[in-house]
Amino acid sequence: MNYKLFNRTTHILRVDDGAMIPTDPLNADYAEYLSWCAAGNSPLPADPLPNPRIAQIKAELAALDARRIRPLAEGDTAYLDGLNTQAIALRNELQSLT
Repeated sequence: MNYKLFNRTTHILRVDDGAMIPTDPLNADYAEYLSWCAAGNSPLPADPLPNPRIAQIKAELAALDARRIRPLAEGDTAYLDGLNTQAIALRNELQSLT
């Protein structure tokens, strides 16, 4: 048997069959998990939480892409250059986070 922890949840994943086991002392599967741990076994660690800044950067880049359509069509290169500079900075930050 193999188990995996989760962040911000009250369940344990039983890896072998994908069952989500509630951390309820009355649940037979949870009792089996506790016995498994008591026998010296350790569950797989929880996956790291995603960095919320990554999602924020992606949203900002999408918004910049939308804002670039009008100046690109109208030939407003100064405004477009400013948007491109912002996009480059965001992409660099995103790359440093991933």
